[in-house]
Amino acid sequence: MLLKMHEFGDKNLGNLQAEVIYNSLCTGCGACAAFCHKYISMVDGFPTAISRCLTPCGLCYSVCPRTFVSLKALDQFTFGENREDQALGYYKTIVQAKTKGNAKASVLTSLLKAALDLKLIDSAVLAKGIDPKDKWKAEPFIVTNKKEIEKGAEGKLNASPQITGLAEAIAMGKNNIALVGVPCQMIALRKVQSNKNYEVCQDKIVFALAEFCVRARHDGCASCLDMTAEFSDISVDPTAKEGWNTVIIRSEKGLSVFKQAVEKGYLETQEITDEVMNKLKTAAERKLKKNLQAILKDVDYVKLSYLLADATELSTLLKLI
Repeated sequence: MLLKMHEFGDKNLGNLQAEVIYNSLCTGCGACAAFCHKYISMVDGFPTAISRCLTPCGLCYSVCPRTFVSLKALDQFTFGENREDQALGYYKTIVQAKTKGNAKASVLTSLLKAALDLKLIDSAVLAKGIDPKDKWKAEPFIVTNKKEIEKGAEGKLNASPQITGLAEAIAMGKNNIALVGVPCQMIALRKVQSNKNYEVCQDKIVFALAEFCVRARHDGCASCLDMTAEFSDISVDPTAKEGWNTVIIRSEKGLSVFKQAVEKGYLETQEITDEVMNKLKTAAERKLKKNLQAILKDVDYVKLSYLLADATELSTLLKLI
């Protein structure tokens, strides 16, 4: 059962500022600014109020990946099933892949080409650097053909408010848009798509590719439990061993695009080894445990029906179940 978004209709920008932005939880994904650009703009990677908002709309609050997230609800919405693997999220298969014949092309580039071949997408939102002196600064940009994809797919994925690029693509009249991003941006995307109480043309966003996120860029990264972009259609490890990237195929749509990329000769594949799989799970579990501990340290009490428990009590009680 999905969360009822109207429960947050009494929230506004002030709540978002108090609970997320001023509380060092913001990831800079751009979701709030994308769909509430009348009041919010991204400045130096963070959402900033353009003018005072007193409207109890709830849109900016409800699409933020740091206001509330139900993993179960988003699993059901995105995949129609619940995860069995808490560290890696829901997936259909995990393989290794690398590009054929073009050492500069990435796996993500090949997957976008395949999505174009299938006519699944007519555009994609990527990221590009905007400051040669600062490798972390970037902005979203939109590609519409293979030539543009090849030129720009090597983006600064973890340093751009990607969701604002989706709003730009929608404004351009694009009808089948892909998002290429990182875990927090994938959560924001699924919250936008599953939000039926606000019409922002979210049905035009049809495909989600992501890279694993192993770097911290904002204070909000310390609260992230997702290393492998669990709500993407396909997620890719940006690091490669002997040219091979680990690829997690999560959805039916992702599986179709991946098969197309192989059939078209964009990618070659091999089975993932037990060694690589174990390292992947260990790294994902390490991030989850570390950041979950950080979250629990900031929690005074958790309410379970009538029962209030602090983090230590909650951990003790859960061991009894």
